[in-house]
Amino acid sequence: MKCEAAGAFQLLQQWEGTVTEIAESEFTAELRDLTEPANYREEATFDIAQLPADDQALLALGAVFRWSIGCRTLAAGRHERVSQLRFVRSPAWRQSDIEDIRRRARRLQTLFPLTTSSG
Repeated sequence: MKCEAAGAFQLLQQWEGTVTEIAESEFTAELRDLTEPANYREEATFDIAQLPADDQALLALGAVFRWSIGCRTLAAGRHERVSQLRFVRSPAWRQSDIEDIRRRARRLQTLFPLTTSSG
């Protein structure tokens, strides 16, 4: 294993995971290989304790995360293998975006009113 400059993270393998099951102390996910997309999907189980504290709140069925494996060179020249699990964060909606969507929806309702058929 040969890593880049000290402190830099060199990605070796990455998967995108989708949470399929949550148990008391672990969760299971279906993994899609991002490094070699032609590879078959896999399933893996992870300890919830492996998640960073701010990601534990994002753990839910269907949640998407990235599992990255790589290496980092320490200042002393030693190499360490690193495994990181990080959940994908959706961008926050701004209030102005929500209001714009509502305005567009009202306009569409005016142009295409819903009718109910009786009988």
